[in-house]
Amino acid sequence: MMREWRYEGPARGVGAKAKVTAVAAGRTETLDMQVIEAERPARNVERNVGASGRVMTGSYTLAELPGGGTGITFESAWLRVPRNEALAAPLVRVVVRRATSAPWSASPSNCGLTKPATPAAERSAP
Repeated sequence: MMREWRYEGPARGVGAKAKVTAVAAGRTETLDMQVIEAERPARNVERNVGASGRVMTGSYTLAELPGGGTGITFESAWLRVPRNEALAAPLVRVVVRRATSAPWSASPSNCGLTKPATPAAERSAP
């Protein structure tokens, strides 16, 4: 779960930044997030840096669904992982799958650094 969102930089697109408190598996950590690539309205890539030194990217790809709505595909890649976290990777995968398994209802106007279902929805991908 991510909470306590704080924003800086441009409101959307490349360079938009957020600092967020992540709570998972009994741990709390501050993450710095920044949009590093944006292709409106189909793709958004963010880089996340955790206090522990973990660095990863997350890519959101949006596509229209045949019956209406928007399909969202998320892909993450760890670029740097502290040794103790690398050993816990199987557990991390389970936690992340559980956290992201709930279906989203979204459009390109409310994705990116936006925390879903908050008044900050105007901080969208380009």
